[in-house]
Amino acid sequence: MKEREGRQIEYKELLSSYSGILKTIVAFSNDIGGKIYVGIEDKTMIPKGLTDEQVEKYLEEIPRAIYDAITPYCMPQLRTLLIDNQVILEIDIVKGARKPYFLKAEGTPKGVYVRIGAHNKKATPELLKDLYREGQRLYWDEEEVEDTILIDLDQEVLRSFYGGGWTETQLLADKVITVSVRGKKVTTNSSVIYFHQKPNTVIPHAELLFSQFEGVTQGKIVKTVDLSAPLPALAEQCIQLLRPSLISSTERENLVLKDVEWEIPLIALRETLMNALIHRQYAISDAIKVALFDDRVEIFSPGNFPGPMNISELGNGVSYSRNPHLRQLARKAGLVEKRGFGYKLILETCEQNNNYPPIVVEGPSYVKVTLFRTRLSLEKKQKLPERFSALGELAMNKSSFQVREASNLMGVSISTARLRLKELVTEGWLDTEGKGRAAKYVWLKVPLKIASQ
Repeated sequence: MKEREGRQIEYKELLSSYSGILKTIVAFSNDIGGKIYVGIEDKTMIPKGLTDEQVEKYLEEIPRAIYDAITPYCMPQLRTLLIDNQVILEIDIVKGARKPYFLKAEGTPKGVYVRIGAHNKKATPELLKDLYREGQRLYWDEEEVEDTILIDLDQEVLRSFYGGGWTETQLLADKVITVSVRGKKVTTNSSVIYFHQKPNTVIPHAELLFSQFEGVTQGKIVKTVDLSAPLPALAEQCIQLLRPSLISSTERENLVLKDVEWEIPLIALRETLMNALIHRQYAISDAIKVALFDDRVEIFSPGNFPGPMNISELGNGVSYSRNPHLRQLARKAGLVEKRGFGYKLILETCEQNNNYPPIVVEGPSYVKVTLFRTRLSLEKKQKLPERFSALGELAMNKSSFQVREASNLMGVSISTARLRLKELVTEGWLDTEGKGRAAKYVWLKVPLKIASQ
């Protein structure tokens, strides 16, 4: 199997009981769906297979167990696969439409599970609210903010956005205000994030934490700043904190110094920051974090990708909105690229600036983007030998990898993959770190084919 256990994948060699997979089915239904494979060892991902008797037993009992244990009703698709001449049972769970799903025996909220990385966790009160909103086709950013009205927002930011004046109809259409259950016109979460002078006084985790470290590790902190401001200003305040370290050259024009060149393209920085501010999961009580190192900038955003996004799909137009009204405000102000192509712009501007390609990592409950200050020298930026083109995905998304990942991409055994990677080490493409099963291969060069994608 190519994919390790994670947000959408779980492996079971055998099922001694159904309690474990029932929690997983609830968690997958409450997230973006997923698949359970029975007959595969979870640690090694090696197919062990099932007997005909086991398959018949599971096909009969699992649907009944799901019906008896989970509500609202959901019924995954079950089918058998032949992998390495071993019979495997696949349980395919789709994203649920009537969230939250829960175990009947535990009820709500105790029986509501969500998927965090490769684990099933009980939903926190904040995530449970998110699930109820999804089940009712509502979004967090359109929810009313009790006891906060239009006058509490920054009037200058409002005037700037609407060109001097606005009507109540416009404000209602843009979800800046909404009519509360008591008939009072109040602000929404999106308007607080976008227009409030200090959003964290209303939504405590609506802030950005900036840290500057000495060197390339988190050993010694040089500076920390906590920021909370209207969304457009928040991005600019963060960029101003980055500016002294990232400006590589300036020129004087009419006695005024102007920035000429940034170590990381300003467009890439701004687009990455805006993505974090707009698409983060506000149900998670954590702040956006920006870390500046001598060789890179890391931008950490709470929450997974908002939909069934694969990292390899970034930049090809696929797009999902977690906070669509907040995003629409940013689009009207010209702060973000057209839907789905922001990451493509980040890649292109970094390539034009001769930077290493950015790295995007989706963790258990976060997305982290790393933008490199380091420039590519000509000897670092070369054409990957054609026989290794299958490794291009690793070069684009990872600075290091293990032999199993390479063997999966090349479609060869681990021993053959190790021999082939040895060639790339000899030719100066890769270096090795560690020994045994924990050994990693580290890219020393960046393929031209990848840098230009």
